[in-house]
Amino acid sequence: MNRSFSRTLTIKDIIGNPREVKVKLEDTNISNFKLIVTDDESEMPVGVKENERIYLLGDRVKVTGDCKGFICPGINRPGMGTIVKIMKDNADHFYMILMDNNERGFAKSARITVVS
Repeated sequence: MNRSFSRTLTIKDIIGNPREVKVKLEDTNISNFKLIVTDDESEMPVGVKENERIYLLGDRVKVTGDCKGFICPGINRPGMGTIVKIMKDNADHFYMILMDNNERGFAKSARITVVS
């Protein structure tokens, strides 16, 4: 948990001026999932706390398929990628992954492992 709350994020306001924001946890309708959002008025999702695992924007991840090789729509091959977007959703497909081979898609946490 220290990995997410020890960070200060610098974002740009509407005019383009940088400002620092902190993060907070927001409940979801999925048990054991909490969104990590900025504590400003936008409450932008920047991560997810799933049980004791944390996934943050910018994390490098290893992407793998299920027993049949399926990953998610848009990503056809396993490999390395980066979390580029976190979505607020009613399902567990929170993570937009941009693969090193330029494929992209929303993957489940069961398909990704944080590597750095």
